[in-house]
Amino acid sequence: MNPSLGPFLAAIFAVAFLAACSKQASSPIDPGPLERSFTNVEKPLQDAAHVAADAIRKGDYNAALAALQKLLNDARLTEEQNRTVRQLVEQLQKALADTGHRAVGEAQKSLGDLQKKLSQ
Repeated sequence: MNPSLGPFLAAIFAVAFLAACSKQASSPIDPGPLERSFTNVEKPLQDAAHVAADAIRKGDYNAALAALQKLLNDARLTEEQNRTVRQLVEQLQKALADTGHRAVGEAQKSLGDLQKKLSQ
């Protein structure tokens, strides 16, 4: 392989991986339980839950995780709210891990295809 292509291929891999991890095409995760769990609470808690739910709908799982982590640090959460938030955190982490594995596979396939073309 041409030595000057190494950094170029690494950059392509990194961009593909980060793009896949930060945004999902459509969210299979339902933010409804989160919203229902935070309907009759103080406005700051409602706002934090709303931010997380919007991020889930947009497929921005990293932003959703950040918002949910802030909620988990709030001592005012009830047991049910805490459970709901933790379940969503687990779902989001799994979805991000799955996306990361898919991105790695796709990047490796693209790299292999490129190497075949270059060796011809």
